[in-house]
Amino acid sequence: DVEGYVLKIGWNFTQVETLEGSVTAIPNATLNEARTVNRTEGKQRVLEIELPVRFPAGRFDKSCKSLLAGIEELLASGDWGVKLAQRPNAWLRGFDLTDGPKPMVKVEAVFDNAGLGETDGVNSAMLVAVLSYIRAQ
Repeated sequence: DVEGYVLKIGWNFTQVETLEGSVTAIPNATLNEARTVNRTEGKQRVLEIELPVRFPAGRFDKSCKSLLAGIEELLASGDWGVKLAQRPNAWLRGFDLTDGPKPMVKVEAVFDNAGLGETDGVNSAMLVAVLSYIRAQ
């Protein structure tokens, strides 16, 4: 199974960039026989961003809850040019204890797909807004 973004459709192969970033070529004959899903055609589309964060020593619990709530409010009140389908969610994940704890803030926003088109601009605007908010804390 391959999941990712179609980069190019040729006569014999379709190039797909996987979610991990690698590019793979899938024979079109294989695609003709496979079940495929176009995730951009649904009623809603989920945009996600993930950022590393650091918290002051001894203030992790209070700082974390405040930061996540502030990010959710920032995204819920922002003007993204398209309608949010539900309130954005932000949560902490990714404590990799093999190389020391590296907390990551993951943010998920669900938009109405009608009129959304390409998501690069919305995703970039969300990323800049969240980064600016985190730096200001």
